[in-house]
Amino acid sequence: MIKKVLLFTFLLTLTAASITLDSSIELALKNDKRILLQEAQLQSSRSLIKESKGIYDISFVSEISYLDSTTPSTSAFVSNNTLGEKTTSYKFGFEGYLPTGTSYNFFDFGLEKSETDLGTSAMSPVWNSDLSFRVTQNLLKDFGVKVNDIKILIAKGNSEISKIEFERVVSLVILDTETKYWNTVYTKKNLELALSSLKLAEDIVKKNRIEVEVGTLPKVALLQAESEVAFRKVEHIRAENLYQNSIDVLKLSIGIPIEQNITIDSNISKKVLKKIDPNEIEAIAINNRPEVKQESIKVANSKQLVEYYSNQLLPDLDIEGLISYSGLGGSRNSNYSSAILGSPRIASKYDNGYSDSISSLESLE
Repeated sequence: MIKKVLLFTFLLTLTAASITLDSSIELALKNDKRILLQEAQLQSSRSLIKESKGIYDISFVSEISYLDSTTPSTSAFVSNNTLGEKTTSYKFGFEGYLPTGTSYNFFDFGLEKSETDLGTSAMSPVWNSDLSFRVTQNLLKDFGVKVNDIKILIAKGNSEISKIEFERVVSLVILDTETKYWNTVYTKKNLELALSSLKLAEDIVKKNRIEVEVGTLPKVALLQAESEVAFRKVEHIRAENLYQNSIDVLKLSIGIPIEQNITIDSNISKKVLKKIDPNEIEAIAINNRPEVKQESIKVANSKQLVEYYSNQLLPDLDIEGLISYSGLGGSRNSNYSSAILGSPRIASKYDNGYSDSISSLESLE
């Protein structure tokens, strides 16, 4: 909103002041749709670089699940001919991937609570916990920093292509604005010349009319002067139309409304141009042409893709290291059929519920 107000204020000041070449270029760079579109594409290509680098970010993974089931049963160890079971699981951990082709899972912790009314289960609920550390290294496919970084390198190359294209569009907009501005200056100068020519022709008519009246000139000289005035009027109208058309074209180019009244600063200052050695023109053109730079980047990207897909044809061969710890805990099952199965054989350390599982895990037993 603030930008719109500032732009509107700037446009209002243009009615009282002439538009210069610099202000025309500034407005064109702000309002040209090609620049806005290319700028959005450049931002999109840069965001793809961040997205490609995200493969190496550490991720926190968590999962919670709950299952409650009731199943008809004819077992002698269930009551009311139904078997009820409940399972609650908690899992979380950290995982990631390294540029060398190494994937890892650290502090992969899991905790599961199982409850049942089956008479053969000595403990209910049962708490099972586990903690693991896993490292996997690719040995053939996806092995090495170069292969895993290819997508990032290609994203950077595409971003550079978008940057070069953005610079090319900016250069074209500046060149187009300068061309239309100087064309407007030319038509303005041409209009001033047409007006001065018309005034001169009208002065000649006045002079010839006086001389014809006093008899020093024939009437044909007056007719010739009047025809010249008519011709100059037509030329003045043409010059005025060309000037108005060039102003309208400039307005559209720099994003000013057609109904906005503007004047052009027609002061022309001589530019000091840099001298270039004719023998260096070809090298300068090749090194600075945007399409040459873009194509060279595309060729480099294509070579990297060939290397990547060649690597993807290799078989999967991995080496893995795993360290895992488990814990167990629970409470005595109130539905245990001790009359049939006898007293449950449960160690005392497994009769304190959840704390047993965590304690055994902490002691790494």
